[in-house]
Amino acid sequence: EPEARGLPLLRLAELPAEPARQRSWPRLPFNHPLFIMFSSGTTGAPKCIIHGAGGTLLEHAKEHQLHCDLGPGDLLFFQTSCAWMMWNWQLSALASGAAILLHDGPVHDPAVLWRIVAEEGVTVFGTSPPYLRMGEEAGLEPGRLFDLGRLRAILSTGAILHDRQFHWVSQAVKPVPVQSISGGTDILGCFVLGNPNLPVRAGEAQCRSLGLDVRAMLPSGEATATRPGAMGELVCANPFPSRPLGFHGDADGSRFHAAYFARNPGYWTHGDLVEFSAAGGCRLHGRVDGVLNVRGIKVGPAEIYRVLQDLPEIREAMAVQQEGETPEQRRMVLLLVLRPGLALDAALTGRVRRELAHRASAAHVPDLILQVPALPVTHSGKRSEAAASDAVNGRIPRNAAALANPECLAALRHHPALRPDSEALPALRRGADGEASAEAMAAYLTALWEQLLHFAPIGQDDNFFDLGGHSLLAARMLSELRAATGRELPLTVLLHAPTIAGLTAILQDPSWTLDSRLVVLKEGDQTRPLVLIHSLAGTFLELWAVRRHLGGRRRIIGIQARGLEAGEEPHRRVEDAAAEYLGLLRQVQPEGPYLLAGYSYGGLVAFEMARQLEAAGEKVAFLGLIDPELDPACLSWPARLAFAGRKLAHELRQIGAQPPAERRHHIARRLAAAGTSLRLRLGRAGPAEPERSELPLALRRIHTAVREACAAYRPRPYHGDATLFRAMEQRPETYDPQPIWRRMVYGHLTVLPVPGDHLSIIKEPGATTLATLLETALRTIEML
Repeated sequence: EPEARGLPLLRLAELPAEPARQRSWPRLPFNHPLFIMFSSGTTGAPKCIIHGAGGTLLEHAKEHQLHCDLGPGDLLFFQTSCAWMMWNWQLSALASGAAILLHDGPVHDPAVLWRIVAEEGVTVFGTSPPYLRMGEEAGLEPGRLFDLGRLRAILSTGAILHDRQFHWVSQAVKPVPVQSISGGTDILGCFVLGNPNLPVRAGEAQCRSLGLDVRAMLPSGEATATRPGAMGELVCANPFPSRPLGFHGDADGSRFHAAYFARNPGYWTHGDLVEFSAAGGCRLHGRVDGVLNVRGIKVGPAEIYRVLQDLPEIREAMAVQQEGETPEQRRMVLLLVLRPGLALDAALTGRVRRELAHRASAAHVPDLILQVPALPVTHSGKRSEAAASDAVNGRIPRNAAALANPECLAALRHHPALRPDSEALPALRRGADGEASAEAMAAYLTALWEQLLHFAPIGQDDNFFDLGGHSLLAARMLSELRAATGRELPLTVLLHAPTIAGLTAILQDPSWTLDSRLVVLKEGDQTRPLVLIHSLAGTFLELWAVRRHLGGRRRIIGIQARGLEAGEEPHRRVEDAAAEYLGLLRQVQPEGPYLLAGYSYGGLVAFEMARQLEAAGEKVAFLGLIDPELDPACLSWPARLAFAGRKLAHELRQIGAQPPAERRHHIARRLAAAGTSLRLRLGRAGPAEPERSELPLALRRIHTAVREACAAYRPRPYHGDATLFRAMEQRPETYDPQPIWRRMVYGHLTVLPVPGDHLSIIKEPGATTLATLLETALRTIEML
């Protein structure tokens, strides 16, 4: 108790009556401790953080007066409690001449806080995304129910504020600025927040905090705040006033340094995942430690939540990762809290998967979807992915003491669906002749798909890819089919038959083979088809999202790699592949003009096909090069040396960023990769890469052969026109090949920038943009 420690405890009526200016105030050092704050404990044990008086006051005065435009005559009301830093943040608004309104009590009614705002004449209202969503779900219209005439701004923090909630405030409350602010207990302030002089863009914080060099630390080691669309970890590159004094009981500062400076030397590392826009705004994507690694692809849970917020049945969602013995055995688990009275059934499960597959990508589709009564939250109301992840993996939560509802984890930790599949797949039923009927085959495939995709029922005409299927699940499915039927089907069979009905028909036809590597990706009635050439993957499974968004009445044909069938040797030279593919193309289109396009390695083959068609006197109406990657040997010697220097500097930065325990393994991996690249340039096939070992042997062989072909290819001049679709975000270990293409294309080279990097431009939402640009370029050609 304060009185027991000799500290005065006064009630409001007992405060001295004389004006504050007549009192004697002690003069204390600038860094005199002001607050001891405990971090929320969302990811681990709470940290005991000491904040200084001078730095805190300077930072808060800046944020209140310049970013929030607070001053005399304003009444600030922030929905908070003593356990949250926003309580401390609002107290210092008194220094800016504003009055503050404090409220203590539960929020069971979605209208209760809006009523207080109206009755008290609040000018700036601070709240959280869950409260705004509560009003939206209830169909509340505060602007119609209450007099909010004095309200001029709304602040929101504590979680990601999605685009939809910005729109709800504008329509249901009133058209006032909604400022999404983000910082934390660690700095007792904000890194990104509002600006009264800038427009509000849905889903974004308006700007970086004044005087703070806030950037996104990319996986490459580059820290940027100017590259639009680049997503990375929030870091700060300069000192700032409210940097804490340190941790309690950390005399030498080692724990403080390890928490904020060890991972990215020279930068304060905050742990949030951020993305800056071209206008200087910032979109938040959750915590970095919440990012999932799904089959080698990093997925930010915020991308999943943004899609699911449009499904009215879902109240809350959380995506976590269940570990496995190998990386391939990891599973993404999606936890859903539904509206009262609703149950998770196959229809809703399928809809969730389809929405994520269509609006995000196959990587965003969870392996397992579970309904839970509640998600773990801390005492400050923040959701804890770390606690849920521990429970999903059968561990005791590392931050149990920081949780307000730890009891919700017990059922999750012991959920039967999280254990390895205990129910064996039913055997394929065969008749007296030893053969399986079409009905038995369809039943077996249905059970197999439902086990792999983790939901039921699945219809006979449901598309494997629309259900969230991807290449790894396809490989597992075909492996099970081989064991059950003895049939060795290529992975590309799903391009011909992506449904249970179609696959059953193929399995019932013992004579079916992949008689051509030509695949009709889309039917159409135009005479000239668009011909797409496969990438390093050898098939079109990875381009499924792009194909889906290509509109119009044009027929689209794909050419797949040689080597998909047993006994075939894949091409190891681009020139040889181009010559054979032209023979396949002439089977469906004997003469030009031709429309050619290819992604990555496919762009090189398409370019070489255009050269060979030109040499044969044929016309190429369109040549689309979708982010093709040329070997550095194509550069001039000065450019090669400059590139080698940049690459070496990048590698050294990467090595320096590795923890000491992992540095040796990282160097070994990079040396092995360099050795493989050298062997490929010398024309000697390198070993199959370990990260590709989950693919069928045929695709691994194609992958190695294609890398060898890319290393050996040196483009020669082409006298026609070409369109280069160039990914805007380039990895540091690559270089810009535009100067080479400009030298090789003697006609007109059109360069169309595509937002994203080499991989993201073919996945949602980048696939939609790429398909739109491709369609526009084709229509332009047709109008000429």
